Amino acid sequence: MKLSQPLRWVALGAVAYLLLAVITAPASLLFRWIAPDNVTASGVNGTVWRGSAERITMDQMPLHDVSWVVKPLAFLTFKAGASLEAKIPGGQIRGEIANSFFGQTGVAKNIRAVVDLESLGIAIGQPFLVNGKMGIILERLSWKSGQLSEITGNVTLAELSDMITSTLLGTFEIEFPDNQNEQIRGIIKDVDAIFKLDGAVTITSAGAYQFDAVIQPTADTSPEVVDSLPMIGAQRDPDGNYAVSSSGSIYTGR
Repeated sequence: MKLSQPLRWVALGAVAYLLLAVITAPASLLFRWIAPDNVTASGVNGTVWRGSAERITMDQMPLHDVSWVVKPLAFLTFKAGASLEAKIPGGQIRGEIANSFFGQTGVAKNIRAVVDLESLGIAIGQPFLVNGKMGIILERLSWKSGQLSEITGNVTLAELSDMITSTLLGTFEIEFPDNQNEQIRGIIKDVDAIFKLDGAVTITSAGAYQFDAVIQPTADTSPEVVDSLPMIGAQRDPDGNYAVSSSGSIYTGR
């Protein structure tokens, strides 16, 4: 049955009114209604359309001074979308995020972040073996049913220094190409470092990661750094190279 012209206008007006009511509702009320169990917030102000929060914690990862602005075009694809900015331990992050109305799928785009590794490690209770800066440029990060499904972009680890010897190690890059499947894979390489490094990190949809790399000392590698490699579990092969690996979860609360 087709709606008459007046009924169409009434229906359109009802939808517009409902949408306006949602986006102008107090953000604190809506947050308590839709927030997952692993997400808490405090100091929530403003509306769903444009608001802020003093602190939001996700899987024990704290975000401070969070602000957002809704992107209305996302509603055309049955998603709730917004641009976000926040302070994270040791740095800042910004990007765009869209999540389906039923919460099953979502995507984050144009993610940019710069983080101090030492500060981040202390905040999440997982100290790193190196100090330095982490720069994140991700064009796309997707998830389904709360699990990662895609990462595309680059992560740069700059000015890394060894926690054991305090020696400057250099800069390294992790590249996540597009067209990923269930297992996300990033290629790791040295950019400007005191040794050669070739490796990869794989991340499953559930967030489990596996890191494997081969370190090849060069003339720029000091004896102190070479001697410290076994302390991080690196195994020396007959050619004088060192294989290192580690595994765990990218989620701090698991």
